[in-house]
Amino acid sequence: METEVLEAIDAIRPALQADGGDILFRSIDDGTTWSNIPLILANSTPDNQPTALAIASNGTLFVGTNGGNLFRVSGISMTPLTTADPAPATQVNAIAVDPEGNIVVAGHTDGVLESATGPSFTFSIIDAFASGTSVGGVAFAVDGASSAGVVTGSIYAVTAGATADGKRVFRSSNLGASFLNVTTATPAIDTSDYFFVTPHPTDGTTLYVLGQSSGFFKRTFGAP
Repeated sequence: METEVLEAIDAIRPALQADGGDILFRSIDDGTTWSNIPLILANSTPDNQPTALAIASNGTLFVGTNGGNLFRVSGISMTPLTTADPAPATQVNAIAVDPEGNIVVAGHTDGVLESATGPSFTFSIIDAFASGTSVGGVAFAVDGASSAGVVTGSIYAVTAGATADGKRVFRSSNLGASFLNVTTATPAIDTSDYFFVTPHPTDGTTLYVLGQSSGFFKRTFGAP
């Protein structure tokens, strides 16, 4: 079963290229051997500097790069996606995907948060945080299901910036139509640059946040 799961979702790692650039590798034999997956833009230009990865339960991989570009990888098949981040696009710091691989969210160093829905995965900006803000982490937290059985969830984003306005934790319970600043808590979370957010694996309303100076925090929000 372990091997079957690994083969289904692939094993992906960033690795150091001889010229100092990063490249994407795939293994289907528990890491014994690895094969390179080139990341090629629609204009045939390579962009082999992955900076963020997210894998859906169906094995589809979404990749963001230092150049601000986005890719979808299924097995060894690679498809470049068009970012909505205004040119010149900035580095993708984080990517999150819902378990079914239908909704993808990507955060950039210029504070732009964009999302796309399958099967076309056409990205559009859902928020642009305060000037000077960088999106440090994003997460899709499953917290329920619709009457039709479709998975529902909240999108979380954490940011870093030069001012207090850029150091925030945000939550959207409507797939990015609006975001609430949920940094304020009791007891208070320290003001910090935040770099990582992830939901509890069995409770999508409980989140963990990592900050540069605040340390590691846990918070249970309850249903949206």
